[in-house]
Amino acid sequence: MSFELERLFRVKNRSKRFLRKCTSRQCVSKLTIGEDIADLGGTILAYMAWKSEIGAAPLPDIDGLSPDKRFFIGFAQWACGSHRPEAARVTALTSQHSPSKYRVNGVVVNMPEFQKAFGCKAKQPMVKDTICKIW
Repeated sequence: MSFELERLFRVKNRSKRFLRKCTSRQCVSKLTIGEDIADLGGTILAYMAWKSEIGAAPLPDIDGLSPDKRFFIGFAQWACGSHRPEAARVTALTSQHSPSKYRVNGVVVNMPEFQKAFGCKAKQPMVKDTICKIW
C-alpha cells in the first residue's frame, strides 16, 4: 500500500471513530470521507498561510487569547448553531459533510498547533497518540 493511501485510510478510520459518536444516529462515513479530508487539508493550509502572512511580526494577545487561540476559535465559529433532532438525523444519513461538531473536532485533534495553543496534555480528549497527516 502506498504511503498516501495509508494516510488516507488513517484519516478515514479516524473519521469513522468520530462519526460513531454522533449521538443516537447512524452516520455514513463513506459519504463524508472526501469532505473530512478536505476540511483537514484546508485548515492546515489556512494555518500555514496565516503564519506565513504574519511572519515574524508579533501579534498581541487580545482579551487573554493568543493569536493561535484566536485562529482556532475563528475556524470553529462557523459550526456554531443548533438543529432540530429530525433535521440532524436526516443530514447525518445523507450529507457528504460530517456533523459540524465532528468537522471541527476531527480537524483540530489532528493539529499539534491546536494542542500547543490550548495547552492540551497527553491523554486529554483533544490529544491522540497518533495524528492523521495529509501532507
